[in-house]
Formats: sequence, C-alpha cells, structure tokens
Amino acid sequence: MFPMKKKSWPLDKVLSTIGGVVVLLSLGLGRHHSPRWRLLTGLVGANLVLNGVVGSCPMGVLLHRLGVRTECEMRDTTQLL
Repeated sequence: MFPMKKKSWPLDKVLSTIGGVVVLLSLGLGRHHSPRWRLLTGLVGANLVLNGVVGSCPMGVLLHRLGVRTECEMRDTTQLL
C-alpha cells in the first residue's frame, strides 16, 4: 500500500538502547544465576556516564566504526540530497 521508508537510528539512540538491554539482562542473570553478573551492570553504567561526560565511550566508538552514524552525520547527508 504505502512504501516503507527505511529510517536508521542515530548513534546515541542505539547506544542507549543497547545499554538498557544489557543492564536489564545482567540484572536478571544476577538474580537467577550469579550475583557476579551485576558487575556488568556497573560496567555499562560507567560507560554511559563516560559517554555523557566526555561524549564518547568504547561501545560508541565500536558502533561508529561498524557504520552507525551520529545525528549530525545523518542530518548532513539529508541536506546534501
């Protein structure tokens, strides 16, 4: 009926989503399997704080190298069209 537009998410949205999913999974695993899984929750939280303060974190760098674009890059490509 209507063609679907493929819209990608900016890096910040992808990073927050992955961080939230990993936190929820590690809390569940920490409750049902081993409390050591909660260390992963702390690691993700530290990376999100690092991203908020500095503007970059290891997962953000990895995702950008894999081709996830920032909001500025997405805006620049739409202006060129």
